[in-house]
Amino acid sequence: MRTFPSRRGGSKAAAFALPLLWAGLAAGPARAQDSFARMADDVSGRPVFSVLGTGLGLPYAVMALEMGCPAHGVWTMDLTGIRTAPGARVDVGFGDPRGGFIAVPALPVEAPEDRLRFTVGRSAFARALAEAKAEYPGPEGGELQVLVGGVAGLAIGRDALAREMTVFLQDCEPARRTTTARR
Repeated sequence: MRTFPSRRGGSKAAAFALPLLWAGLAAGPARAQDSFARMADDVSGRPVFSVLGTGLGLPYAVMALEMGCPAHGVWTMDLTGIRTAPGARVDVGFGDPRGGFIAVPALPVEAPEDRLRFTVGRSAFARALAEAKAEYPGPEGGELQVLVGGVAGLAIGRDALAREMTVFLQDCEPARRTTTARR
């Protein structure tokens, strides 16, 4: 299933991905249409990371995964473009081409109604990523999957996500040192 940029102005990543997504439509079915954007939050100036991936389960769904720098050993992630009922189940993990799934424990937290906010421990995420790479090291690699209520979600290519998150963490370092120095 393909994702299409939202007509809402909510995600800056959608604007960056539009030409890439339209180019991908002519190429035939694609497994993933990942598009990554790193920017500064308009209010705080802190780094923000946004990813458009391949929608799962709902036709014409436009979802993005957005996150800020990790704090206290935890990633706080927002799945945008989906409305959920409070307490909706969220499953996060690495799927592989053989159908395996290595879960990453995720805890939903209260968020605005246009997104699902959840937290994932950095060490749990890193362990699951290492296990997924060891389990299926092939060039197809697998993908990070975020599923809501078991029916809809987002898939992002595992290896590309790992590379981009590594660069994003480097962007976070100056911000972390500045924040620590102010205390």
